[in-house]
Amino acid sequence: MDKSLKYKEFYQDLTEGTNHCVMVGLPKLQSLTEFIQGIPEADLFLPENRSYGREVKPHITVLYGIQPVSETVTKNILSKIPARITATLGEVSVFENCSSPDGNFDVVKVDVSSPHLTRINEALRKTVEYKNDYPDYKPHVTIAYVKPGMGKKFVGENKFKGMKFLFEVFLYSNGSRDSHTAVPMLKEIMGLGQGGGYGGAAGGSIAAVGWAGTPSSAQTSNRQQSYDAGRTSYMQGNTVVNNSLYDTIRPEDLKHPKFSADEIRAGLIWEMKRMEFPDKVKAKPIVIKNLEKNPKYYSDLNQYFNSDKS
Repeated sequence: MDKSLKYKEFYQDLTEGTNHCVMVGLPKLQSLTEFIQGIPEADLFLPENRSYGREVKPHITVLYGIQPVSETVTKNILSKIPARITATLGEVSVFENCSSPDGNFDVVKVDVSSPHLTRINEALRKTVEYKNDYPDYKPHVTIAYVKPGMGKKFVGENKFKGMKFLFEVFLYSNGSRDSHTAVPMLKEIMGLGQGGGYGGAAGGSIAAVGWAGTPSSAQTSNRQQSYDAGRTSYMQGNTVVNNSLYDTIRPEDLKHPKFSADEIRAGLIWEMKRMEFPDKVKAKPIVIKNLEKNPKYYSDLNQYFNSDKS
């Protein structure tokens, strides 16, 4: 069977069928939103059909085709994974000439690199019941469905390349496009050392081979002062439906004559997460003060992940 047709079948399973799916949702990244909105209307495939056109909720699929009988065990596994899962965006690429009953189209996407998500995918495949036709996991972010031949004009765009995200919540879909259950990851694992896996101090022998454990929150906080400059953009926390912490941030909160909206958003989320009572008004002066020291203070966190890599 043609791979492009399989892709369409997966999408139908995710939105209309009974197969379940695990995802992580990207933060509200303004540059990505602007890129999606900038795709010409004339290039879009069936924009009037909510299954196509522009992607309104960019996400990374972790595993699709999970059978309903495995929902409980899947959520149990996800809840024991340390909240230090990272993914790095790459260049824009395309699935060309995909087939569907509605016609052919190109899928414009952003490539993703994430050893963490790859290991989680492997762990789930070994544990839960699922059905899909792809033996290899290739994470990506779908951003739009366009007419055949229109996708190639976007290939190679690298404005997102190197942006890194930290995820703390999984999204579990039971087959409905508009119904996702948030499954929080494990927040703290006191005393867990390198190679501890998903289990270790957290309990449960469900780690993928070679997983690097996460140090305690006190250790990670102390490393904040030693970040070197880099190409990485970092955002703590992924989008969670009805999460007031993120929903309180508005476009007007991100305006500043010297610093980018993405950098300010990353800073607000970071600082608010460290507050006992999150307050964006109190957080912003802290963010601006840190950005005055280094305009990429919240992006240059590449060293933060060094001790978490296998």
